[in-house]
Amino acid sequence: FTTGPILDYRPLHGDCAEAVKDAASVCEELGHEVTEAMPALDIEELLWAFVTLAGAEAEFQLDEAAKLTGRRVN
Repeated sequence: FTTGPILDYRPLHGDCAEAVKDAASVCEELGHEVTEAMPALDIEELLWAFVTLAGAEAEFQLDEAAKLTGRRVN
């Protein structure tokens, strides 16, 4: 887990960071090994994956709207 900034380098809100730490503590108490670590992210690859998924979802939603309305989406 991490409570540090990931994508936009803004710090995590204090309440959110505290909730993450509390959840990590509960997991440790349940016997899980919990390690604070910062994942290595390829931002360009991550953004490409997001755009691909968002585009696919938009296409699906437009197809569903066309089916429900009986009208072609241009």
